[in-house]
Amino acid sequence: QHGVRVTLLEAADRVGGRCLTTSVGDLGVFELGAQWFHGQKGNPAFALAESLGLTPQTPKRRATTPRHLRSDGRPVNADVVRSASRLLF
Repeated sequence: QHGVRVTLLEAADRVGGRCLTTSVGDLGVFELGAQWFHGQKGNPAFALAESLGLTPQTPKRRATTPRHLRSDGRPVNADVVRSASRLLF
């Protein structure tokens, strides 16, 4: 359209960003990717997570165990996470 040739290279077997929604049998739908936020100030995703109490108190603190949460902020049962992980990875 503008006289520019483009070659798109993708490292994965799909075109897209870090996020990926996938279905895992009868376990439900899981969001893969986007494990961290890039920037806090002015980031609407960070503001939402912070309003739900899902962010650490200090930016340098790391969680000692991973947190797997539903879209409503409730934790996912650890057995479901293990089952999904075995199927996906």
